[in-house]
Amino acid sequence: EEFRGGTVRQIDGPEHRARRRVMGRLLRGQGDQRFRSEVLMPTIDRNLQRVLQDPSDDGVPRADMVLFARVAFFQLAAALIGLDGVDTLDDAEELRQAADPIQEAMRSWYMQGDRGPVMARGNDARDEFRVRYFEPALNRRVELVKAATTAEAEAALPNDLLTLMARDLDPAWTGDEGLQVREAVTDFINAGTFSSSFTLVHALDECLTWGERHPDLANRLGDQNFLVQAVAEALRLHPIVPLFYRTATEPLTLKSGRKLAAGEHVALDIGMANRDPEVFGADAGAFVPGRQVPTGVPPYGVAFGAGRHMCYGMPVVVGGDGVSGSHVQILKALLSAGVRRDPERPTVRNDRLGRMNGLWDVYPIAFARNRRED
Repeated sequence: EEFRGGTVRQIDGPEHRARRRVMGRLLRGQGDQRFRSEVLMPTIDRNLQRVLQDPSDDGVPRADMVLFARVAFFQLAAALIGLDGVDTLDDAEELRQAADPIQEAMRSWYMQGDRGPVMARGNDARDEFRVRYFEPALNRRVELVKAATTAEAEAALPNDLLTLMARDLDPAWTGDEGLQVREAVTDFINAGTFSSSFTLVHALDECLTWGERHPDLANRLGDQNFLVQAVAEALRLHPIVPLFYRTATEPLTLKSGRKLAAGEHVALDIGMANRDPEVFGADAGAFVPGRQVPTGVPPYGVAFGAGRHMCYGMPVVVGGDGVSGSHVQILKALLSAGVRRDPERPTVRNDRLGRMNGLWDVYPIAFARNRRED
């Protein structure tokens, strides 16, 4: 409640529908197009060129994919929120350091022992985030909204979360800065950075491995439709959230015949659901871009959840049109630049969440040639 209370992820009913409708303006219709042209593509190009134009002593451009992904998605999240001045590598790293204690506190529910110190650090960091990033940016948006006295000026306002808040489009936000900060931190910074970078590294690893196993088909890695299928498979095989928790509000019987009492808690295993052979075939545990799935089943399974609380950031990842999402565009740019695993440096895997949901602490990449000579 300290970090998620009252946010769109936690509320239900008419209040939830109203909030989703307001926040949907960020990524639906023209919002999706503006995000892609004004934020997504410039961010991808800026970060990739930074790597390509600064090669190692041997002339080979190198980077850590984990860091590359974190920087890109912190910048994308900052743009969606409306935080200013997060354009450089140092800016993104400072924002990450400011947000890390908050993210750690939000994930501390599964910790054993005393959570007090972690929660205290998270609360302190949230206060610092509010003063350093949130309040100055919100104040600027309030002034922009006040100055937009014509329909044309209003249409030209930034398309970000803080502008929606400055326009008082949801009465619950009005005058409740604590809720406003929670909304920005919990969903946009937490889900929009940790989760998105997690998926991107998995998607690149799966693509590179697939190319090694299918050298005669490796040219398909340059095809956008193939990359759409590859991202969907990576999402299915490596779900961002391993478990969804729910509480039965009344007695019910599942299709399996299992009975649940009112108030009983259940954990839904997303990884097992996404690898169900009855749905995804006998090779459900394999990476097979373009696999056939039953009608009505998304190719990424339930990676984004389902129903009223399905992740509203899904258009960022897969694109409003299903093909122009952030992950496809970043993969396409990296693969076009000749990305490969760095043969000089090993990857470092962290499987504390299990192999399916594991993370890389370090994922070194290199590029085919010195782009400085082009």
